[in-house]
Amino acid sequence: MDAIMNKINNYELLSGDVVSDAELSGELGMSRTPVREAMMQLINDGILQRTSTRVVVKPLTLSDIYEILEIREALEIASASRILRRGGLTDGEQEQLRSIHEQLCKSVQEKQFDENFSQDARFHQTIIEFGGNLRMLAISKTFDRQVQRLRFLTMVTPERYTGTVAEHQAILDALCSADRQAVKAAIRRHLRATADNFSDILEDPRWNRMARGLHDLTSGDMLCGK
Repeated sequence: MDAIMNKINNYELLSGDVVSDAELSGELGMSRTPVREAMMQLINDGILQRTSTRVVVKPLTLSDIYEILEIREALEIASASRILRRGGLTDGEQEQLRSIHEQLCKSVQEKQFDENFSQDARFHQTIIEFGGNLRMLAISKTFDRQVQRLRFLTMVTPERYTGTVAEHQAILDALCSADRQAVKAAIRRHLRATADNFSDILEDPRWNRMARGLHDLTSGDMLCGK
């Protein structure tokens, strides 16, 4: 499953591309049965899509992204409310969130684009974890693979992370000061700015060409530092 996801996340496979169990099993040197099982799981996760004759990479639409971000907004606001109802973040939780935020700031300054995405996702996931609702956390994790598909989209507009840093700081400050309304406003402002950024990217008719270019940049000589 990871091998297929890597191809999708690295844009070796684009939306609508055929995913062949025969080709993958040959490429990976394994039988077709586990490959088919992995493909079935990815169909269930909304990553692949079965048509009448084949399996393809499910298109990632703006509507999909809006739905994902709406769910994230609901989960994070609910989790933040749970945190504040029990008395706010503990000193240890504040320290952990600050550490994640500092790592994001560092990766943005050093232009470590892949690390930007990882620390961004980690920040949001940690808030949900601190909320303490295991079902909310489970729901959040079901979207992990779909969210991973956005990883390299963020490389199209790396300047967006300047805004992300400031927006995360606002969320963190509101949580640490136990300001319920400020937390809600900060989370909504951040996720809606994120939605606007993805909208700008996906509505650009050059997107498929940019995706192929990103694959070239993140593989081969440039990835190896040559």
